[in-house]
Amino acid sequence: MSKKKEAESENSNKVFYGDSSKVNPVAYSDYNDFVKNTDRKQDLEGFDDDYNDFVDFIMKITHRIWEEKGIGIIYDTYHNNIQMHAGSQNITGIKEVVSGTLQTLHAFPDRKLIGQNVIWSKLADGEGYLSSHRIISTATNLGDSSFGPATGRKVSFRTTRLCCS
Repeated sequence: MSKKKEAESENSNKVFYGDSSKVNPVAYSDYNDFVKNTDRKQDLEGFDDDYNDFVDFIMKITHRIWEEKGIGIIYDTYHNNIQMHAGSQNITGIKEVVSGTLQTLHAFPDRKLIGQNVIWSKLADGEGYLSSHRIISTATNLGDSSFGPATGRKVSFRTTRLCCS
């Protein structure tokens, strides 16, 4: 086995941690509360200067996609072959992510997200990140969906998204 393959094999069994002292805590905030309290700055090679740290990146793109309905941001920020676990389903590929997002926004067009936690690390090869973020959502079921016909009821639910890109 080559040295590179041996190192990759060894690293596949390790957990890599981000340094929490370099990022801003989510602290159960909606996006508007979160951005008021982002004073830390992390060196993020390959990211726009628009992001203070990786947590800020996740919070901002989540807000822009869901609350501002910026679906195109998915194409700008997700890997084409993304693998995501969201609730009871596994999602593979950017087209499936966009489709699921559009379907959810159709069913819950006023969805608001309250961030609870972002867990992240660089991939062992340094070519991307793993992330998981937990949110509480409030929304009104105004559109028919795979969940059933629209009820008009306001709901709250917690979701965790595990992503790799």
